[in-house]
Amino acid sequence: MIEADPGKCRACRKCELACIASHNDMTMKEAVKNRKLFTPRVQVVKTDSVKMPVQCHQCRHAPCARVCPTKALVQVDGVVRMRVQYCAACKLCMMACPYGAISLSFIGLPEEDEGGRELRRRVAVRCDLCADWRAREGKAQSACVEACPLHALVMVPLPEDEDAGGAGCAAFAPGGTGSGEGCAAFAPGGTGSGVGGGAGA
Repeated sequence: MIEADPGKCRACRKCELACIASHNDMTMKEAVKNRKLFTPRVQVVKTDSVKMPVQCHQCRHAPCARVCPTKALVQVDGVVRMRVQYCAACKLCMMACPYGAISLSFIGLPEEDEGGRELRRRVAVRCDLCADWRAREGKAQSACVEACPLHALVMVPLPEDEDAGGAGCAAFAPGGTGSGEGCAAFAPGGTGSGVGGGAGA
């Protein structure tokens, strides 16, 4: 999972742009241009007293996965995974999430059919630790962690206990299932089949 240090955050929102870029195969410049078309999976909260990025906390008994009627969200070895092909955009997961870390976003840039109707589909999106992007780019850290200039975000392992299914750092390597290996397993190339995969925003 990713932890945030509100004492370091300056609400520059580079984490949000990096999230959009990594999930939509864009450069940061393209993410800035298309910012209004997509919802980042990390949301910076800014008030008079606090500035802090908020994203999925990988809850132990994830309420989002428990309420999903189509099983688009599933929890395997303590890790919540999204199977975007099953998402019906019913918003139940959004209502169940205690952190407000799930949003609806479109898949892909706008396209129209012959009748002028937009072809994009809205689905629920949440932090997936950039699993696909890290595997594709050979990255050890998620895009938001890499982009934060003040190191306010850091990847940490899930607690290794019975309730979490013993899911450690290895759970976040693409394809990993939480073998309790060290944090080197954050790097792409983790083993295990898992279920589903990250959603494309």
